Amino acid sequence: MKPGIRVRRALWGTVIFLALIGSAVAARRMVQLVPIAVRGYHPPAVTSNPVAAQFASLDDLFARYPFLTLVHIVPGLLFMVLGPLQFSSTIRARHLRWHRWSGRVFVICGAVIGISALVMSFGMPAIGGLNQAAATTLFATLFLFALYKAFWHIRRREVACTASG
Repeated sequence: MKPGIRVRRALWGTVIFLALIGSAVAARRMVQLVPIAVRGYHPPAVTSNPVAAQFASLDDLFARYPFLTLVHIVPGLLFMVLGPLQFSSTIRARHLRWHRWSGRVFVICGAVIGISALVMSFGMPAIGGLNQAAATTLFATLFLFALYKAFWHIRRREVACTASG
């Protein structure tokens, strides 16, 4: 096996692993928030375990804003699933219409994620205070700029074609 093939497989394996982690986190949060969005918010019971209390306070922060959080993580789940598929030359070559359709969904999801991250930075109490809000604002802005640049180059057909699978 050529070293290039090993590196490519390792990179794809890493991408798939990270997408699975992100998908699992989003699914866990959705399972927690959908009932809250349907039935309304109720504060959690107080626990004496300090580690459990820390996780409960984080969950409670998102539970206070279930719709905003869901607007952020549902497209995030789609983004994590569709993102790696956009880089597959095999899918692009064999299923061009699906690739283009999923690319449009990918860009729309990315825009919703970036905008909702900015809203979350200012609209809900920051988890890490002002530093977290500043970092989230910076990275959401950079994310939206990169998404715009990618869309711009794709529309102008300025895309590097590779033979990777």
